[in-house]
Amino acid sequence: MATFTINHVLSRLLRESAILSSRNQSLYETTLQLRSDVEARLRELGMELVIIEESGIAHARNMTDEQLDALSEHLKCEPISSVCSHNRLTYYDSVAVVYFRMSLDQELRQGGDAIWLTRNEVFEQLGKHYSESVAEDRIALEDRINKCIGRLVDLKLLTLRAMGNSSTYRGTALMQAAFSRDAMATFAQDMNMIADTEGSTEATRREACLVDFDDLEPQDA
Repeated sequence: MATFTINHVLSRLLRESAILSSRNQSLYETTLQLRSDVEARLRELGMELVIIEESGIAHARNMTDEQLDALSEHLKCEPISSVCSHNRLTYYDSVAVVYFRMSLDQELRQGGDAIWLTRNEVFEQLGKHYSESVAEDRIALEDRINKCIGRLVDLKLLTLRAMGNSSTYRGTALMQAAFSRDAMATFAQDMNMIADTEGSTEATRREACLVDFDDLEPQDA
């Protein structure tokens, strides 16, 4: 039986950003066995390895700007740049990421079955974060939320499960690995502040702190 090496692990992580046990159990187990070596090699590129064993995923993620600055200061070298660019999500995409990520965290806390959210649940929660001028137009609101969900599905951050005439949604393992708890907490705080601010506008939302998603093209998530 053919074996995998650190080269195979790094190649897959840098090409596709994620290794899932459900897709390639042997490569995933190799990643776990070589975890320290993989972390060291990625660190040289300004990246970090994120492993969530409960979800069976290994993900290569850019270090934050603060982490990169600290690394260059520690090494006493020139500033270190990210290997892959940040793909800054829109405000509403970020709101959806927080919402679905909270559901994934709830699954882990409960240790039970996957939580699939109905279309009505998703629309009700996301709709609260649109300005009054948008929320008052039901057709326009549904169109915006549908496009938001579609973008997250395209980015492999969200899974859609069709059930007859209805659909249910769940965040992917990649969503869980791609965004740190600190990033989620910071954005959620800003998000709630905007939602609670009377008279906040679409312009306010566009200028809000947004969630970054590393610009790799994951195929295994």
